Amino acid sequence: MPPSISLPCSPWHGEVHLQAAWILSATDVQANLSVLLAAALVALLDSAIPDLVIGAVVCGLVFRGAIRINRRVRAASRS
Repeated sequence: MPPSISLPCSPWHGEVHLQAAWILSATDVQANLSVLLAAALVALLDSAIPDLVIGAVVCGLVFRGAIRINRRVRAASRS
C-alpha cells in the first residue's frame, strides 16, 4: 500500500483566502505540467497544434479555479 501524505491542517476547513491559495497553487502546478507536455509534443510532432490545444486546456483550468474560488467566497459571505 502506498504511503499517504497527511497535512497538518486541511485547507478546506480554513478561511477562504487559504482555500483560494490552495486552489491557485494546484492550478499553477497543473498548468506548468501542461506547458511541459506541450513543449515535448511540439518538439516531437514538429507542429504548433499541441501548444494551441494545451493552451486552451490551461485556459479552462484557470477559469475552473476562478469559479471554484468565487463559489467559496460567496458561500463564506452568506454565513
